[in-house]
Amino acid sequence: MPTWVDEPLSMIKNRDDLIKLQRSETSITHLYDLVQNDPSALDDKAAFYLDQNVLMRASRSKMSPNIPGTEYTQIVVPSVLRVALLQVVHVFLLLRILALQKL
Repeated sequence: MPTWVDEPLSMIKNRDDLIKLQRSETSITHLYDLVQNDPSALDDKAAFYLDQNVLMRASRSKMSPNIPGTEYTQIVVPSVLRVALLQVVHVFLLLRILALQKL
């Protein structure tokens, strides 16, 4: 993995490291006030919940909210990791495109 990606991501060795980063991130601390016990009761708004103490976000498709399987679950990513994760995704998408062009 390139060093510009590996450095921020190397901060996370296990789930506890992610939880500590989430808890220390001041821009997302207000989301802990929105945590729900039952995220399965989604309405038209996103729901925040804890999964093994990891802050998560659940939402439904706005186009078809009543169709099963249109739920989305996301990990709330601390800002220190966002750029690195986006770079990883873009690199893998680019590699996939290049691999498909070789076919």
